[in-house]
Amino acid sequence: MSIVLCVLLVAILISSCKGKSDLESQITIIINSVDNKTKQKRVNMFDTIDVRVAEFGIPTRKYVKVAEYTTDSTGSVRVKLDKNEEYHFILGGKNIYGSTEFSKGELKDGQEVNIEVISLENR
Repeated sequence: MSIVLCVLLVAILISSCKGKSDLESQITIIINSVDNKTKQKRVNMFDTIDVRVAEFGIPTRKYVKVAEYTTDSTGSVRVKLDKNEEYHFILGGKNIYGSTEFSKGELKDGQEVNIEVISLENR
């Protein structure tokens, strides 16, 4: 009986430690929607940004959508992420496109990420 109790106690301690490390790896970044010609933020455009995380797939790695955000009137959105994941950000809308990716550990807390938006209308 005491062995079972000790094993249960150790399992609880291990699971509680994992929760703390998850909180420690959480960061907040700001994603900006930027026009690729003027290099200015896309103010009052309310672009949609898909956040995708890398997962191993067969035969290649795949990016699974985990969240979708809309930029505010300043052309930005604040996002909470796990710094230990690999991310792919895709900005899309009617006749626009932009994307960027980041490897594990590349994003830092408080970092601003710019996604340059390419307009498909004037091509």
